[in-house]
This record gives sequence, structure tokens and C-alpha cells, in this order.
Amino acid sequence: MERRGSQERKKTFGDATDSNIAMLQLVAESLGDMKKKVVFLGGTIIPFLLTQKVPLDLRPSRDVDFIVDFDSKQELYEFEDELWEQGFKRVSTGAVSKWKINDVSVDVLPAGPVLDFNNKWCDEAMGHPRRANIGKGMVINVMPAPCFLGVKLTGFYRRGKDNYARSFDIYDLLVIMAGRPEIEKEIQEDASQELKEYLSRELKILSGKDNDFYELMERFCRNGEAARSVLPQALSRIRRIGDLN
Repeated sequence: MERRGSQERKKTFGDATDSNIAMLQLVAESLGDMKKKVVFLGGTIIPFLLTQKVPLDLRPSRDVDFIVDFDSKQELYEFEDELWEQGFKRVSTGAVSKWKINDVSVDVLPAGPVLDFNNKWCDEAMGHPRRANIGKGMVINVMPAPCFLGVKLTGFYRRGKDNYARSFDIYDLLVIMAGRPEIEKEIQEDASQELKEYLSRELKILSGKDNDFYELMERFCRNGEAARSVLPQALSRIRRIGDLN
């Protein structure tokens, strides 16, 4: 008999893809024309980065994230005023300002030098966004997959405490590796040299964590056996990218 906690966790993950998309659609719709100025990232865009169906559950996202580029603090203040006018409510300020629209949390991340937020992969994504049709007649800017991997690795080292078997950042990375066959070509041809070298170096380290990845699949997926079946291909991609340099 399954434990109650396991059943509840599986139910949550089973519902995550649709709920994540709904959150993203709500924020994009609420932004109106402002969405042309931003690039979305984070867990809610994962369904739109996958080009191959894989038996992996997408984890529930706590919020919707997007990047905005400001040349001055005045531009930042004007953007925040527009958010207020669109119905967004500020929750907190800082390098990453937090907002809410209805019951959905929104993180606004600055690109460029205006605030003390340092993630160079966000800057690269802002300059080279990809377009994604998210339904309801909306097409938005999303972070390119190589930049997404860079952000995930940066996030893992900031908050993961080297616990590969429990990290949602590493799980998200594996989902992309399993469900986006063209990721190798994109890293080789589209990523900046700095990002390419970073991903190659870090994924080479990651390639030795096979046992942690199998445990990770058990933790995040309802059907662990099916999920584990995609790991060999994902690990092969990780190793090949790790050997680029």
C-alpha cells in the first residue's frame, strides 16, 4: 500500500503541467502589450521548451518569472507604474521584485546593470529570446533553452547545497535534456562562447551523478520506471555536451 504522502505528491505533480500553463497565461494576459517588453523564464515555460514527449511529470511552479531590461532606474519606475495600472500588486522590493496578480505570484528580474542582480544568462536571453505560442491567442518571448540550463545550474549552486538527488533545478534540467533533442545543436551553434564553456564544464561534472538522477526521478515522478527509461538518452546528451571543450 502506498503511503498517503506519496499519493498526495503524485496527485500534485500529475496536475502541474496544466496549472503551470494556466499561471503563465494569466500573467501574460494581465500584462497586455507589456508582455512584448519581457522574456519569461522559470518552470512555467518548460512545456514550451519540450519538443519531444517524455514520461516525466513537470513539477508545480510557485510563481511566474520574467526578465525586463532597463537602461535607468527611471525606466524601472515607469515599468512598475504600468504594472500597477494593469492590476499587479507589489509584495516586496529588491533586486528581484515580487508581485501578485489574482492569486499568482510574479517575480520581476532585471537584466542589465540597473539593479544588483547578477545573472549573465538572463542578459543573454534578453538579447536573444525565442517566441512561444502559449494558447489563448498569445505568443510570448521565452528564454532560449541553453540559457535556461545556465540559469538552472546557477540556481542549483546558489541554493542546492550540492544535493543533486533532491534539487528541483537539476530535475528541470533533466526534463529539458530528455525532451529537447536539439539542445546539443543549440548549445554548439546558438549559445555564446562563454555560455557554451560554462555548460560544458558544469555538465561534465553532472555526468558522474547517475545514481542521484535515478533517485531524483523517484522523488519527482509518479511513474518512476517510465521516467527512468529516458535517463540513458538524457545522460548521453549531458556527456556529449560535457565533452565539447
